[in-house]
Amino acid sequence: MSEAVDAAVKKITTEEENSKQKNSYMTESIADYVIEACQSDEVLAKLALQEQKTLDKCIAYITQKAKEYIPKEHGNTACIPMPADTVYGWVREYYNLDDAAIEAEKKRKQEEADKRAAEERAKAEESRKKAEADKKKTEAEKKAQKAAQKEAKKQDPGQISFF
Repeated sequence: MSEAVDAAVKKITTEEENSKQKNSYMTESIADYVIEACQSDEVLAKLALQEQKTLDKCIAYITQKAKEYIPKEHGNTACIPMPADTVYGWVREYYNLDDAAIEAEKKRKQEEADKRAAEERAKAEESRKKAEADKKKTEAEKKAQKAAQKEAKKQDPGQISFF
C-alpha cells in the first residue's frame, strides 16, 4: 500500500474510534467501506486525507441525503430501507465534494462572530467601568460638597455651633 492509503486508513480508523456516534452500526459500516474503498482507490485515499473531511461529517452528509431521499409521504420519522449502493455512492460523493471553500467560509464567519462577540464584551466592560467611575466621581463630589458646607458653617460669623 502507498503512504496515502496507509495514512487514510489510519485517519478513518482513528475517526471511527473517536466518533460522536460511538458504537454505531452505521459509523462502523461507513468506516469499513471507506477503508476498503481507500485501499483500492488511491485517489479516494488522498481525498479522505483532506483536513476538512471527517467520518462524522460524512455521516452527517449521508443522513442529510437520506432525508432528501425519503419520499415526503413517509414523513421525517420514516424508517425505510436504503440500497447500499446508494449510501456508498453518497460516501464517495462526500469525499469528492470540493468543500474546502465552504469550510473556509464557515471558519471565516465563525471568526467574525467571535470577533464581534469579543468587541461586545469589551464595550460592555468599558461601559461598566465608566459607570463605576461616574459613581465614584459622584460620591467624591458629594463628599467634597458636604465638606465645603461644613467649612462654610465654621467660617460663618453669624452662626454659633454648639457641637
